[in-house]
Amino acid sequence: MLTTALDYRAWHEFGIERHQHGAWVPATGPASGGERVLAVSVPLFAAASAHYATAAPHAPRLVTLDEAFAGVDDDSRAKCLGLLHAFDLDVVMTSEREWACYPQVPGIAIAQLSRVDDIAAVLVTRWQWDGAERTRAPEPDRRTATEPNGHTAPEPDHRTATEPDHHTTPEPDHHTATEPDHHTTPEPDHHTATEPAPAGSPEGPEPTPAENPAPGQDALWP
Repeated sequence: MLTTALDYRAWHEFGIERHQHGAWVPATGPASGGERVLAVSVPLFAAASAHYATAAPHAPRLVTLDEAFAGVDDDSRAKCLGLLHAFDLDVVMTSEREWACYPQVPGIAIAQLSRVDDIAAVLVTRWQWDGAERTRAPEPDRRTATEPNGHTAPEPDHRTATEPDHHTTPEPDHHTATEPDHHTTPEPDHHTATEPAPAGSPEGPEPTPAENPAPGQDALWP
């Protein structure tokens, strides 16, 4: 009983007619596909406009259309879009081929979506129509969208921001920073650390006689 009582389809009865050949005829009669689309769409636009008339003056008057006006000729499309403007409705519409660039439309923003198979991306090309001419709309600059001064902030150079630039500031040479460079200052030779280097060597001092030479050892150097 509640289902029957709350079925709003039974609360009202609507009859839609169209004026054809000088007389009003039911819109449900024989008609082409485009005529049936117009017969349904135009009353819905009028109903939406009447509904939004009860809203606040600055409230959005939004109408969304998906693949609208399929099978309708270009002249009827232009008139329907002009009717939406006359009803002062804010229209968001998707369509495979409709650009809505008609003189009856004073302005519209267009986002053309393109894609290629096997590429997980969609290209968005923006256009705008001013009632007389369609032109390319500028692309939003997302690089400066969050910058307060509108200038492009360069990305930080990780070579200088987080670590020294290896091209200008080389890392310490472990051969010289933590231990002697074997090429310039060799580690002490255990054979020569407690005894002088051989005589005549450019790296050692002049030889001195050994105090207690071992048997078979020269008296001047080991």
